[in-house]
Order: sequence, then C-alpha cells, then structure tokens
Amino acid sequence: MSDNQTHILDRKPESIPASLWQGAMETKVRIASTEQMEELFIQMTGRESEDVGGLMGLYLAHVQTVVLWEHCNEYKEAEILLHELAHSFFIERSLEHEEGHVDAVAQGILNLLVDNPSFCTWLFQRVAQIRNKKNPSTNHYLHPDYKKNLENSLKK
Repeated sequence: MSDNQTHILDRKPESIPASLWQGAMETKVRIASTEQMEELFIQMTGRESEDVGGLMGLYLAHVQTVVLWEHCNEYKEAEILLHELAHSFFIERSLEHEEGHVDAVAQGILNLLVDNPSFCTWLFQRVAQIRNKKNPSTNHYLHPDYKKNLENSLKK
C-alpha cells in the first residue's frame, strides 16, 4: 500500500461510524476526495482515470475498508455504503457476484428500511434482544449454525 493510499484511509467520516462489525470482522469506513477516489481506482484496477466515471464508493478487500466519495448526499451516502458493504459480504465469503447483484441487494435493503418504518422499529428491537445474547468470550453474536454454514460455503 502506498503512502498516499495510507493517508487516504486516515480520513474518518463525521456522521457514519468509522468501524462496522460483521460478526468478528471489522470493516472500516473512510472518506476520500474525487482525486483520491481516482487514484485508488487506478491502483485497484490498473485502468485509466477515464474509466472512473461516477465512482462514489470502493471496497478495499485487502484492508477491509469501504471508501466513500466526500460529496455524496444523504440518500446516496446510505445507498453507496450499503452497496460497498454488500461487496464485502460477497468477497469475504468468497462468493462470486456481479455489480447488478450488489446493486439489487443494496437498493433492496435501503428501500425496505426507508419504506417500512415499523419494520425498522421491530428489527432494532430484535437486534437489541440479540445483543443481549452475545458470546461473552468474543463479544460477538454468532448464530449457532453460522460457523458451520460458513465452513460449508467455503468448501463449495
């Protein structure tokens, strides 16, 4: 990782948590300028900056970090964050995926949450109950079948 890439990954968001947890895996969230997004894209893909287009987010699997463009509005910020987290779900579980699948997951989750406030209330109540059942030795909640299911999916 270049010094500039390290510098880019130092800029934490103001309104979004800087760390998100998926079980025992931490995903960092960072903010970048247009120029920084272009540089990261070129470093990741080896393609030219003309290919960047409307790039608003990246998932850097090698450092488990989501990078968001600094000029996203509130709705786009939520959509892009979910989009990049969806990439992380697929990548960290070694599942093949296409951009359309990632878009569908991110937009579907965001629409579900925005359009159904009573579902959000129920979901966050359920999450609170689940939090009370965390494994005290790891401080993370893992469904009893999670490890077995993950191991089975990685064997395929």
